[in-house]
Amino acid sequence: MHLSVRSSGEGATLDGKKSSNMFDISGGCSLYLEALHFVDGRGAYGGAVFAYGAGDIAMKDVSFTGCEASESGGGMNVYRSGDVTLEGASFSECTAEWGGGMYVDNSGDVALESARFVECTSGTQAALYLNGIERLALTNSQFVDNIASQTPAALFFTSRIAATDSILRNTTFFGNSAPGNITILAASPLTWDCPLGSWMPNVGQIIGDLSGCNRLCAEGQYGDASDHFTSDCSGPCWSGHFCPKGSILPQKCPAGTHMPNERAANISDCFLCAPGQYQPESGQEECLPCAAGSFSPDVGSAACEACPKGGVCEDAGAASRLVWQPCPAGSFNPNRGSSSSAACELCPIGTASAAPGAESSETCEPCEPGYFAATHGLSKCERCEPGTTSGV
Repeated sequence: MHLSVRSSGEGATLDGKKSSNMFDISGGCSLYLEALHFVDGRGAYGGAVFAYGAGDIAMKDVSFTGCEASESGGGMNVYRSGDVTLEGASFSECTAEWGGGMYVDNSGDVALESARFVECTSGTQAALYLNGIERLALTNSQFVDNIASQTPAALFFTSRIAATDSILRNTTFFGNSAPGNITILAASPLTWDCPLGSWMPNVGQIIGDLSGCNRLCAEGQYGDASDHFTSDCSGPCWSGHFCPKGSILPQKCPAGTHMPNERAANISDCFLCAPGQYQPESGQEECLPCAAGSFSPDVGSAACEACPKGGVCEDAGAASRLVWQPCPAGSFNPNRGSSSSAACELCPIGTASAAPGAESSETCEPCEPGYFAATHGLSKCERCEPGTTSGV
């Protein structure tokens, strides 16, 4: 059997006048209510609606105001029934010993979309008390100024099945009051749909006011998914990267630095390349030695400096231009960054250069009359023997 009650316009108001509840459903009967306003209902179980051994219970745009239950479920009590689905429901100033607004026990899935629990009072626990249900989906809802004599103030949840897909998404808890300032108690896994870079515990007690997830992934960790339930989130920051608190993805250490380890927390943790090393890329584990023909005198270099003209730098990993060796007299090197003495070009026959470290062939000067240079690469011209001539 299925009972459906819909009201048009602004909805019909049902007033219990603090003497009775309005709906008592059992025998596997399902119930659908839309656009109804329950006021001042009163009962032992469920001040306005009591479902015992019923089918599915579904409501849209239904409100409960000032309803009372001496036992459980100030607005509504559902026991050993099917699924409970509420869209746009509100519970205001309702009172019960257990579940000041709503109480659901040993039933199916519970889904609440855009629900509001405001100023409800519980003699023991929670404005919304869910015990031994199957799964919970609580989305876009608000719990404001609810009071409980025992913890928690707003939400108590346990599941009777081994499920991990109960979810809480985009829901605000503000001004709720219970001993220890405990707002939520999840005795079964309740996954929060968090913004990336944040997390919430999926079991245990949650304290104080919160709007969605209020805990950031730890330093040295990152969180690129929405269902994290420890501060480790997705895992440790990668080598070559750093992760400040609340990181969605690791950030690359800049060029000129390296990070060989995981779990770096800040850009200051990235190690500067030592003199004689460089790193042109970001996000790297190691620095590179300067190649022969270059050097790096400073820390944090993204590039090595080419050795000057007029000589060579034969050693790799040089930290100073002092490794530069000038081309010997009689030769020159017009190029920067040379790594071998073979780069020194010899002065041609008939010329000589006395200065080491020459950068240009212009330093190779022709021999004067009476002098000669019979081979390449001479530092000075030789005097002709008596009775001979240089032909100049």
